[in-house]
Amino acid sequence: MTQKRTLGTDIICSLALCFALSACGTSTTTTMQTVAMTAVANSGQSGSATLTDLGNGSTSVTISTVGGTDTASQTAHIHIGTCGSNGPVFVALTNVQGGGSTTTVPFTLSALAGGTHYINIHNSANAATIQVCGQIK
Repeated sequence: MTQKRTLGTDIICSLALCFALSACGTSTTTTMQTVAMTAVANSGQSGSATLTDLGNGSTSVTISTVGGTDTASQTAHIHIGTCGSNGPVFVALTNVQGGGSTTTVPFTLSALAGGTHYINIHNSANAATIQVCGQIK
């Protein structure tokens, strides 16, 4: 008995193989997360932080803010806990100057994610005053 192949059958088989192979290569590892940074105590300053896993055991943290009146260099940290909890500093970030900063930290994004860490930016004149906070999810 001879089997007759058609172009349609070949296309369907090829597509099925492509879908099967692409499913094998999917990854659930998150490589980037954008954190909403919200004003604290009517500071008027807000923005976002973009965390990008660099794939080498480190993560780039880029902060961008707008608003507020604090134009001097502001300290920023990743803390353990949730916004408003006054958790301990986990790692210091590059000071926010002119509304932005970028820091590479020696932790994977998955080590920072999961709701156990947050980012805050302090008032330049009074480090005890938090201007902006964002929960890493």
